[in-house]
Amino acid sequence: MSEFQKFIILLIKSALLNEKEIFEFKTDWLKIIEFSKRQQILPMIYYGILNSSLELPEKELETLENYTYQIVAIDQNQKHTISSLKKEFLKNNVDYMLLKGSMLKNIYPKTEMRAMSDIDILVREEQYINIPPILTNLGYNFKAETSHDYEWENKLINIE
Repeated sequence: MSEFQKFIILLIKSALLNEKEIFEFKTDWLKIIEFSKRQQILPMIYYGILNSSLELPEKELETLENYTYQIVAIDQNQKHTISSLKKEFLKNNVDYMLLKGSMLKNIYPKTEMRAMSDIDILVREEQYINIPPILTNLGYNFKAETSHDYEWENKLINIE
């Protein structure tokens, strides 16, 4: 395992366990930031840095902060969307199950640590007829039907 990989793992461990880690090697912060964006783990890296009291250049710290705050805003919007969906499904007697990221987010110390690009929901096939009016009323537009799901979208998030 490379020093870079060890560094990433220690930062993630620090974020998830809310513990300070001791780092015995230096790293390229721009490389860390780019890697973290690609892997959608940047908030975890940011929290790991804070927990471990690491010092890094002001520009890189500002980049990490700003990106993390953007993810926090997206996460809050996703929580609101899920709450609205649950309320409408309950009101319309639709049986549903949230899948994947929308459920896994809740096991992280901070939900923004788990990136999510859409909300996956399982509904009974015979109840799907009730879904279009609910999603349309919530501001979603039908996007596509695939072999295994229906896709709905609005400006902020997709629902499958």
